[in-house]
Amino acid sequence: MSHVKAYVSVALSAALSLGVCAAASDAGPTEPAVWQHHQELIDYYGVTETYTCTGIEDKMRQLLLYLGARPDLKITPLCSRQLAPMRQVFVRIDFYSLAPATEGAAEALSAHWAPLNIRPSDPLFRDRGECELFQNVKQVLTKDFTIRDVRYDTDCTPNDTTLQDYRVTGEVLAPPSVQRASPQ
Repeated sequence: MSHVKAYVSVALSAALSLGVCAAASDAGPTEPAVWQHHQELIDYYGVTETYTCTGIEDKMRQLLLYLGARPDLKITPLCSRQLAPMRQVFVRIDFYSLAPATEGAAEALSAHWAPLNIRPSDPLFRDRGECELFQNVKQVLTKDFTIRDVRYDTDCTPNDTTLQDYRVTGEVLAPPSVQRASPQ
């Protein structure tokens, strides 16, 4: 009987994976876009969530890549301590994101609108305690990325987390390498 359960589990996992891959491969219509350079300084201050120097660097890298930033991005945390968690960290970011191309742009590439659905449990690299991070990066997300139909909600309570602390939804102009299934 345990072999049957294992087989059913493997078959179900494979079927779900195929469904997600099929949905993700249908990126929809494309439009011309160009890479646009951005440099920002983020002043992260958190009461609920603290970060080490490498921790904030990793989180920012994951977030920017998820949004479709070019992989050659540079993130420089300006930390007073390297290994200890800190409540306040300045982070310098230098990256490229896509913007709609003007007619006749020489280096235009085909981009598509990718679903954007950031919340405490999805995508998997986010934790429930990161509401303050999303309060601190709102300007970067809404100013430096081409996002449409954006809804940006944060309701952070110091030293408390819920599954409704933050949510960012909409669609982001993304390169062909960013493929996501639409949220169900």
